[in-house]
Amino acid sequence: KSVPTVVREEAVGPLDSAFRDLLLGDLLGKDGPPFQNRISKELNACVTQLVERLLFLQKRAYRENPTKNKSRKRAVFGLNEVRKSLKSKCKALILVPNIETGVPDIVETTKEILRTCAEREVRVVFALSRSKLGRLVKRGVRMSMCSVLDYSGCEDLYKKMLQMSSDLSAEGAGAGAALGLNPSAPLFVPSVASSKQCCELG
Repeated sequence: KSVPTVVREEAVGPLDSAFRDLLLGDLLGKDGPPFQNRISKELNACVTQLVERLLFLQKRAYRENPTKNKSRKRAVFGLNEVRKSLKSKCKALILVPNIETGVPDIVETTKEILRTCAEREVRVVFALSRSKLGRLVKRGVRMSMCSVLDYSGCEDLYKKMLQMSSDLSAEGAGAGAALGLNPSAPLFVPSVASSKQCCELG
């Protein structure tokens, strides 16, 4: 029996089949970029660097001119903010593989967001975990997703993230590979629960 791999509360390995079926089932077989099949340690590191860089540039711009740059965000987080960003500005979606699948509202909103991404051909990258992504934004917070709005100043990290995601989408065999899925992959529980009590912001 395979043992789930957890590295510093980050998912590493095949996406959980229940997660794939629940969130991606309606989108399988449709046109658009394939969905990622696995998560690697290297992808997690790249996504972490990208998010940190985006937040650094965003905060620096705000400090330099609060009035002008208050609304000029490079990334937004959480279900509601991400959903709004998809109307025009979202370049890529970073989605953790351990969203709260037992909460119907979160599941339905996430599926709506993924459908919109497919329609608009917005790339979806699976990485990190709720606790890890949340800590990049604010200590004691959990986040399910991040919308990348403006990656100027960190183009190399952005392109590297997309390339890594594409490479992981290509893994597998047969029809599953074409969809970025691996039906024979072992079940994988993406992360372990943190001992700290955190609030969920989407």
